[in-house]
Amino acid sequence: MSNELTVQGIMGHISENVKRLRRKLGLTQEELAERIGVSFPRISDIENAKGQPRIDTIEKVAHGLGVSVMELIRPTKKK
Repeated sequence: MSNELTVQGIMGHISENVKRLRRKLGLTQEELAERIGVSFPRISDIENAKGQPRIDTIEKVAHGLGVSVMELIRPTKKK
């Protein structure tokens, strides 16, 4: 994904990080959605960088994954 500080770039980082962290916790998209009180399609949209979620939704996702919002926004480190 892009390292650009654009809405699309940031959404790409969020998408990658949510997917990576959710999998690390062993959660399905449905389980994460239920855990944080949002719809499954919303989690799918976030992970596929579709649309622009509200900041309160991003905060819920971060909390549900046990990370800060900043950790969701940061680019993933390439190895």
